[in-house]
Amino acid sequence: MKEVKNPSQLFLSREDNNIGSAVGCVLEGTRAFLVEVQALVSPASYGTSQRVALGFDHRKLAVILAIIEKNLNLNLRNNDVFITLTGGMRVFEPALDLAIIAAIISSFQEKALPANTLLLGEVGLNGEIRPVSQSEKRLKEAQKLGYENIIISTRTKNIDKKMTVTKIKNLRQLFPILFSK
Repeated sequence: MKEVKNPSQLFLSREDNNIGSAVGCVLEGTRAFLVEVQALVSPASYGTSQRVALGFDHRKLAVILAIIEKNLNLNLRNNDVFITLTGGMRVFEPALDLAIIAAIISSFQEKALPANTLLLGEVGLNGEIRPVSQSEKRLKEAQKLGYENIIISTRTKNIDKKMTVTKIKNLRQLFPILFSK
């Protein structure tokens, strides 16, 4: 047996300019892990579009797609949407909502997210961004791995002043932050 010094690296590819890829953070027990979410959005080839989620509940994907369409006016109805979490991770907590949405938008727009960006937040049905539990622990893990651009809820407390943090209140604020350059 060998010690794994940084388990989060098992779930990250760390390649820049990956279209359809976003990074979030989940808790497994008391340990924080950064996880890469990969999305593929492409025009549906056979009538009814497919929705496939690997690593989390497929019904959650349906809800997330409805939130995107309603709040960002992006028409995803005629597209197949495939989502996977790298490393075979299975997640049941809402902390990856914002990362999943960013990965979908990135693939749909065919634009990569800014390098070293971590997205952390639960997204409500009206597009509001909610804080996640134990955010300090999650942000510490992100900082340890060199993530400099953090996007979180405006309601998140106790942020280390050394980190570059962008706080957003709702989903409509996310698009210009990610794709303004």
